[in-house]
Amino acid sequence: MTGDHHAIHPAISTIDIAASPDRVWQVLTDFPSWSGWNPFIRHIEGNLTPGSRLVTRMYPAGDKPRTFRPVVEACVPGESFAWRGRLAIPGLFDGHHQFRLTPIASGTRLVHQEQFTGLLLLVVDVERFRADFIAMNNALKAQAEAT
Repeated sequence: MTGDHHAIHPAISTIDIAASPDRVWQVLTDFPSWSGWNPFIRHIEGNLTPGSRLVTRMYPAGDKPRTFRPVVEACVPGESFAWRGRLAIPGLFDGHHQFRLTPIASGTRLVHQEQFTGLLLLVVDVERFRADFIAMNNALKAQAEAT
């Protein structure tokens, strides 16, 4: 098949956090604590070993909660991790979710993004997820900066 429905549509958000990359990594990878600070992904379980499956429960603004079981694609401790999830069958609506931490003078820059591919891109506006990412980033910043 050809056409625009196979295009990658990224939802990207960036935030600077006044905390060390180690501290941000600690908060970001303490999955049991996510329910206490994360407004978007309120439940996540599993480990960050590439090839392992996570269970996530997402609460997108204005929509019903959804459970996904993405597979960890990559993890570089202290720097980044990524997973790939899909809706039902491959090629329908796939998402590559990534968190990247970069040291900066004031602490850490987080780049939080998801790249979407699949047939449902014809009818799903992935830009609506940007607000959820921003809300999560702001909550992560508050949690990491609280000492």
